[in-house]
Amino acid sequence: MTELLNGFLSGSAAWGVMLTLAAFALGTLINRATGKAIFNPLLLGSIFVIILLSVLNIPYADYKASASPVNYLLLPATISLAIPLYEKWDLLKENAAAIIAGISVGTLVSLGSALALALALGLTREQYATLLPKSVTTAISMDVAAELGGIAALTGAIVILTGIAGNLLAESVCKWFHITEMTDPHFKNSNFMLLAEIEYGQRKSDLVVEIPFGL
Repeated sequence: MTELLNGFLSGSAAWGVMLTLAAFALGTLINRATGKAIFNPLLLGSIFVIILLSVLNIPYADYKASASPVNYLLLPATISLAIPLYEKWDLLKENAAAIIAGISVGTLVSLGSALALALALGLTREQYATLLPKSVTTAISMDVAAELGGIAALTGAIVILTGIAGNLLAESVCKWFHITEMTDPHFKNSNFMLLAEIEYGQRKSDLVVEIPFGL
């Protein structure tokens, strides 16, 4: 039975794309039904695909080759973010100080936490290079990890988990630091940049159904 299924799938060039889209769609439905950040469509979709490939004994290499068209859309989708940013150019200029401060703090915290984990856990250079781009958009983080000698596929998974953790912890962090005046114009923009930095890795990877399927 498995051999027949593998033969059928190998003869279909688009089965990987169909599986990726179906898994992500199912994850999205569950996410909307529960309203819980932990039920992230990217995470659930990844789990569904992993389970299916394991149960049917389908080689990951076959799936990767079939799902590769989806992966091609990731970089163009990331670059297309320039369009809404351009449309809000006046707003960006008005809040340049808050934006620069938020990005700067987020960058320092991301790099500092990666270094702290590497020192605390005694990570190798390869492991550190894999962890370092954890808060960068998925498309870029995997390339950065590969260039630094890390494991690109693992970096993609770490980026997604970082985004999910940001979703789960963002509200609590604001409460801990008594950031409650979300409607106050003096706080609104800086709070937005704080949350944007926390959730950066996940939000970008949500743009395309890339899931760490077609890595």
